Amino acid sequence: MPGWNMGTPSRVDRSARRSNMDGRLRNSRRTRWWWLAGALALLGLCGATAALAGDDPPAAVQQIPGGASGASAPNLPSFAPIVERLAPTVVSINVIQRVRLGEGSMVLPFFFGSPFGTFPFGGGPGGEPPEFENRGSGSGVIVDSEGLILTNAHVVRDASEITVQVAGGRNWPAEVVGVDEPTDLALLRITGAGRLAAATLGDSDAVEVGDWVLAIGNPFGLEHTVTTGIVSAKERRTGGPRERYGNFLQTDASINPGNSGGPLFNLRGEVIGINTAINAAGQGIGFAIPSNMARTVMAQLRERGRVERSWLGVTIQTVTPELAESFRLAGAPRGALVSSVEAESPAARAGLRPGDIILRFDEEEIGDAAELPWLASTAGVGRTVRLQVFRDGTKRDVTLTLGRMPEDSAAGGRTPARPMPEERSVPSGLGIEVEDVPERLARQLGEEGGALIVRVDPHGAGSDYGLRPGDVIRELDGEPVADAAALRRLLRDRGKADVVRLLVRSRNGTRYVGVRLR
Repeated sequence: MPGWNMGTPSRVDRSARRSNMDGRLRNSRRTRWWWLAGALALLGLCGATAALAGDDPPAAVQQIPGGASGASAPNLPSFAPIVERLAPTVVSINVIQRVRLGEGSMVLPFFFGSPFGTFPFGGGPGGEPPEFENRGSGSGVIVDSEGLILTNAHVVRDASEITVQVAGGRNWPAEVVGVDEPTDLALLRITGAGRLAAATLGDSDAVEVGDWVLAIGNPFGLEHTVTTGIVSAKERRTGGPRERYGNFLQTDASINPGNSGGPLFNLRGEVIGINTAINAAGQGIGFAIPSNMARTVMAQLRERGRVERSWLGVTIQTVTPELAESFRLAGAPRGALVSSVEAESPAARAGLRPGDIILRFDEEEIGDAAELPWLASTAGVGRTVRLQVFRDGTKRDVTLTLGRMPEDSAAGGRTPARPMPEERSVPSGLGIEVEDVPERLARQLGEEGGALIVRVDPHGAGSDYGLRPGDVIRELDGEPVADAAALRRLLRDRGKADVVRLLVRSRNGTRYVGVRLR
């Protein structure tokens, strides 16, 4: 049939097909070359961009040279030289706690080895409870070539024996020079080890967020483990038990159990922090005590084995936006709000009172309440300081002489049982139920009057601002609250979105609470 050739292709057909195939091959090769050229150009552009964006590395960090082919690639830092220099300054700390199991105890500690020796479940000699050894480990950093080592207080707490392993695997018994629980720092000493490599404490105030850091330590018993990261944040508060002087550096360098007490280095090889805590709920969230704080504490531990602190004698809290508005403090919320003043304290003798806002301590402005305790405690016993205080809408200067901080005493208070109410009032806008303070509770508190919170609406304003059952409201906007009815009267003229200032007494002390009504 014309136009249909079902047999062998003609010479013309074969030639045409060969031509088409050659064209497709040429196009395919051309396409591949274009893709290859584009990829190389993109790689070169990325390398050029990285080179333009990156800063020159510190002298302690070497650059890995590019390949012999001369292909463009980003220069990556090697931390090997600085790690080689710093590793001998880091030690592993192994501790033994000898613990006697109390009668009736249902707690069996978990650790390596037999917990009860030859008396696993019965009594010891003479019927005494069995004694066992609890072993733990941490890290430390040599801060003096004669054998002084800085670490965490919780690493050596209640230790019966302390052994320090230095570079090369040698082990030496250590003695405790001094411990400071409020900052979680301890100073140890080993003798007979000869002259040791010692690290230098740097200036943690000069550290910037984004700076490279290295952590060297003993996580899970893995000696001299090195991790790197950056400074993720400064002046962090963790809300943990060592929060009195909390001013931590935050880092994403990997920190694990056993890193406690180990150093956090900058790329100049200086210690800028002592690793102390992690956020167990997250990843890459570690905290270190700033080196400037460690330096101050270490000097006193070395000199006298303890830290002597100066004392102001006030309880303070953060100035929230609501509290700033209620006190008519113009500008951004700042300063430290005095919630109570201890009797016979330097603050009491100088005339400070609850409701004062401390804006300045000598020449240091108080941007956040958490800054004041460290300033006041390290200024020096017997030193005369000048405070700038905001009171009744005006600023005034107060001069006082700091005392010696008394020994900490346990509160020992118990939460009073909530009495069954006969009649409750519901203050408008607060989202709480209150009643008169029972006589028995008033005697425990040592104060009369107030409105006892017996219920908090979980969706109300009071819940949002931390009011809890058992709290006692003593004042509203500076007006005394004699009983539940008085609180209701004082709130009668307040409207929605108004801010009120409450003086609240709880088992943890007295504090101000600024609440925006609903």
